[in-house]
Amino acid sequence: MMRLLSILAADLIFQDCFSPSSKIIGVFQSKQLIVVLIPADFTNINATNMCQSVFHDKEASAQIFFDGVAQLPIGIFTYKFNVSQNVTIQLDNAGFNAALVQKKASLNVIFANTFPVTFSINIIQHVMSNVAQCFGQANLTYDITGQKISVEVTPLQCDIDMTTATVTLKYNGSKTITIPQCITGCAADEFKAGNTFQQIKSYKAAGVTGINDLLTYLVGNHLGTVTFNIKIVNNAVSVNVFKVISYKLALDPLNCQAGMTPIVFYNALDVRAELFSGQLNNLACFTNLPTATHIRYQATVVSSTGNQVYTMSETLASFKQRQGFRIISTSTLTYNSTESLLADIQFSFYTSSLISNAIYEFNILSNVNIGCFKSGVLKVYSDKLCADIQFINSARCNARTSTSTQTMQVMNMPDEADVSSVVWYGTFNLASTEIKYGTYEQNFCATCAENNNAFPVQGGSCLASIKAFKSVVANGSPRFRLRTDIEYSTFDVAVINTYSSMWGVAIGVLSGTLAVGIVLSLVLTIRHATNQ
Repeated sequence: MMRLLSILAADLIFQDCFSPSSKIIGVFQSKQLIVVLIPADFTNINATNMCQSVFHDKEASAQIFFDGVAQLPIGIFTYKFNVSQNVTIQLDNAGFNAALVQKKASLNVIFANTFPVTFSINIIQHVMSNVAQCFGQANLTYDITGQKISVEVTPLQCDIDMTTATVTLKYNGSKTITIPQCITGCAADEFKAGNTFQQIKSYKAAGVTGINDLLTYLVGNHLGTVTFNIKIVNNAVSVNVFKVISYKLALDPLNCQAGMTPIVFYNALDVRAELFSGQLNNLACFTNLPTATHIRYQATVVSSTGNQVYTMSETLASFKQRQGFRIISTSTLTYNSTESLLADIQFSFYTSSLISNAIYEFNILSNVNIGCFKSGVLKVYSDKLCADIQFINSARCNARTSTSTQTMQVMNMPDEADVSSVVWYGTFNLASTEIKYGTYEQNFCATCAENNNAFPVQGGSCLASIKAFKSVVANGSPRFRLRTDIEYSTFDVAVINTYSSMWGVAIGVLSGTLAVGIVLSLVLTIRHATNQ
């Protein structure tokens, strides 16, 4: 009798180990019930606290009872005093579906050698835990010409019943379009009747209600948030499984990017892209877009912490005269000293200067070279040109090594918006030289012996062209480019130097902007907004 009383006493104290606010959470994707045992308020207990002195660190079992539902499995846990604990009970589909409609439950908690402690739980929640973990990846491709989209996903091990699923894309705040099940001509891994969640890797829509509005949004907001969502309804309980789209790719059915091998140079004051290995921008699809008169190109440089967007619009005629593009804007992106950057380059074509309702669009990915040239000054002598380059002092730049040839170009650019206004004064191919990263400054000089005669000069000869360029330094818009294997920089600072037998005197100075990249190009200018 005394033993029974002691057990009853223990049972009474044990019952107080848990708060009445304990609850049950049903997890759709795993078909589990999680019992959240919240500790009781122990502040006013005067008797021996069995929860602390006897049951702490002891194994216990928990069993849930619903009215009219067959006995459910038991969950085993190790009790911790005054700590909120979760006890997971795995169910089959039938048991979980029966639990979905329940409003309250009874819970038995049993320690060895004690009576079951039974108390009611009135808080039952049904959730989709870690919904983002149902997908490893979700990418969107779209075709504005064909009015179609496709979401490619990597499904993970979530138990989702697709027979009642509604699939949508959410964009521009609260706007949505519905992606229907495929009916005919379906791929094996497409969203269609009979496929399980794990079997479906592609969700496609063409010509559905609202798709034109979505495509218009994507063209104007390439970095805008688009969310892929699957809504499941089970026994009147609605759950949304969602994933923010990782990447949006505009399809290129006209194959505009044929032959394009882009590389992007990300510098302190600009971004520069080469598209066709230094050749003019001759996109393969120009003849297939006869009504296009304007183009917008946008380079989005992406790091592990964010992105920076560079955008430029101009006539298609001007774009065709360029070798890639350059967009001036101060670098604001943060990144660590070892990570690689990626660039997403988007091209949109329009029938007027009003940049809206693109008639065609595509984008392409590129690796990014991070520039380490900080600033540059071109010194113009009577028989040579010398570029004084200062380096960025950073861990990445100081560790960089390069021995390469360089190309140096000089030019006058009186109208930065008009590519045809550029006048070239020399292109020089320098011998292979070690780039002295980690130092403060390095000098690169070119004489007429290094002049590339395949490029134009002014005045009929290299020396005459250098002489003519002095007047540009004094009165025009000089610019010089510097290109190596991993740098591509444009600078707008030049001085005219004259020799004495003992010293040189600078007699003219112009200043402007900076740009960084690869190949040694010397081009001088004072303007700031050029795209050349």
